[in-house]
Amino acid sequence: MASEYKFQSRLLELIILDRFLIRKEIRSRQTQVSGELADIGSGRQPYRNELKNIRNYVSIDRKNADIVHDLSEFPYPVSAGAFDWVLCTQVFDDFPDQAAFARELHRILTPKGAVILSASFVWELHDLPDDYGRPSPESLRLLLENNGFVVVTLELLGNSWVTLGQVININLLNIMERRSWWLKAIFPLLLLNSLFFYGLGSLLPFRRFDNLPLALFLVARKK
Repeated sequence: MASEYKFQSRLLELIILDRFLIRKEIRSRQTQVSGELADIGSGRQPYRNELKNIRNYVSIDRKNADIVHDLSEFPYPVSAGAFDWVLCTQVFDDFPDQAAFARELHRILTPKGAVILSASFVWELHDLPDDYGRPSPESLRLLLENNGFVVVTLELLGNSWVTLGQVININLLNIMERRSWWLKAIFPLLLLNSLFFYGLGSLLPFRRFDNLPLALFLVARKK
């Protein structure tokens, strides 16, 4: 499935555009992020090098992490108020109890701590049965506000045109499955498709088609 490709290389971010857009948002905020940071659902830690001002980076995931733990089991084995920042990208839909996850974020953050969180809005079914729900912008805002956060910013990443381009690429990746020689053969086509739809979605007449974003990107501070 396309989800298996999602963080295998920076090059693949050019055809899985929500990852490209998330990196762009994180990079634009890198000077604001400092102190102790936990990356929850860190995977291959794709954004670690973007966060240049942090004092200590702690990855938390089910495997290959500084803290190996089932992400759906609370509390995590860290002290209350341990982190100034939490980064959590593209795993929000994997939590069966998303409100409990929000409360755990609140617990592990310092009094003035903040979370950077991205959540898929359009993405294939994956990791079944652990695929529970993709939030709307207002449901995500309400969830955080009801669990002790003030939402600083909530961005829609991509629009209908960008989403269409990514859906085409995901389907082609799924057809190829893990045949790496196929990927190499048609990568230029996937890249051209991304460039076309990303460019189309960036044109002024088409920017308003934002009712079908790829993902949501949120920054929220602890009350």
